[in-house]
Amino acid sequence: FAQHGWNEGTDEGSLQATAQALDATATPYTAITGTIGQPDDVDMYRVFITDPAGFSVTTEPAGIGTLADTRLFLFDENGRGVAFNDDTPGGTGSLRSTLPAGHPFMPTQPGVYYIAISGFETVPLVATSEAIFQDPRSYTYSFNGVFTSTVTDPVVGWLHRGGSAIGTYQIELAGAVVPVELTAFDATLDGEAALLRWTTASETNNAGFAVEHRTPDAVEFAEMAFVTGQGTTTEAQAYAFRFDMLTPGVHTFRLRQTDFDG
Repeated sequence: FAQHGWNEGTDEGSLQATAQALDATATPYTAITGTIGQPDDVDMYRVFITDPAGFSVTTEPAGIGTLADTRLFLFDENGRGVAFNDDTPGGTGSLRSTLPAGHPFMPTQPGVYYIAISGFETVPLVATSEAIFQDPRSYTYSFNGVFTSTVTDPVVGWLHRGGSAIGTYQIELAGAVVPVELTAFDATLDGEAALLRWTTASETNNAGFAVEHRTPDAVEFAEMAFVTGQGTTTEAQAYAFRFDMLTPGVHTFRLRQTDFDG
């Protein structure tokens, strides 16, 4: 692979709706750099795995970045746990993390996935507050194991159980690109209507965007429309959608990108 990296920039989100979609190009990404600024901080990145058999992710070697004690998590496109590692497998004694290619718990199908990184003692939770992955402190497991999810529900939050690990990190990865680079998304009021506009710099396998809306009195988002994407392109694209007859109050809109393979 040609070397191609991404720097976190501003602090990234910790869940799918706020995860950073990296600067998508046809060149596979080999590195992500960022910072865990607080002990309970989590950064999540959205990637497209093109080569499941060769896909791997690691925060090794120890000399890169100052975050000495990391955790790596992998979720599918719906936020369900796929794989987790605390300390790199192999009995090296390293406190860095690795999800190795070819492991039985690693993905077998290409598609959209989410990589998350945290410091020690941070765990993802489902809506019932149950941990998604087995606690490696269990006598049945070890810190240098690779674990898969023990539940089928998606991640909705994180719990920091202790520890004070902070610092910079570099995630090395193979077999992944990013499906869409979203460069702008805004909404303007036009009378009783909202005009949504967004642009992309490039797209990979992009079927389109579900436009989701949450009314002032609602808790959940509802899909209002689907705007067809441009498949695979390295040219900038512009999109728009008009939502009419808004009721009084604060309305929230978001996009959910979908690939051709689901």
